[in-house]
Amino acid sequence: MKVKLKRIIKYVFRIMIFLVISLVFGLTFYTINARRVSGNRLVMPFNKTIAVVLTGSMEPTISVNDLLVVEKTNSYEVNDIVVYQTGNMLVVHRIISIDGETVITAGDNNDGEDTPINIKTINGEVIDIIPHLGLVLKIIKNPIVLVVITSLAIFLLILSYKNEKKEENNEIDSIKEEIERLKKEVKSIE
Repeated sequence: MKVKLKRIIKYVFRIMIFLVISLVFGLTFYTINARRVSGNRLVMPFNKTIAVVLTGSMEPTISVNDLLVVEKTNSYEVNDIVVYQTGNMLVVHRIISIDGETVITAGDNNDGEDTPINIKTINGEVIDIIPHLGLVLKIIKNPIVLVVITSLAIFLLILSYKNEKKEENNEIDSIKEEIERLKKEVKSIE
């Protein structure tokens, strides 16, 4: 029973490592390609995405390195915090006025308002703010860290297989020893 449980745990462990590797590579590949194809810096595969805050323009509501959950919606209202792209940069600011298709935004920590934008340029509305978690995401998205995480996951996977093989060999050796001992016992009885 104990051996079977160990094997199940190892199997689950291997699947989890494989899923982590697949998820890291899959999301990275998808995001890079989707950004290139659409020209949009905020890729929203299921009308939701996450973003990391890089500036303090929305302090104290949103701080640098907070993680934002952004959702694409069909309508926006004054006081909504939205994300829009201007050039190659994403902006997270609050809507201060809407006049038809024209929207004016401003950062809570900024003195003035932003240049008016078309409502169609808004990527989505901030629906959740997770303080400081964006720093973890920024670290994980670093190419060197991605390589280290992937290498570590592959190393653990290989180590798991080596340990299993070693245990199997030890088990086989102990069975061989028991067979030899029983042979000697049978010979001594004869």
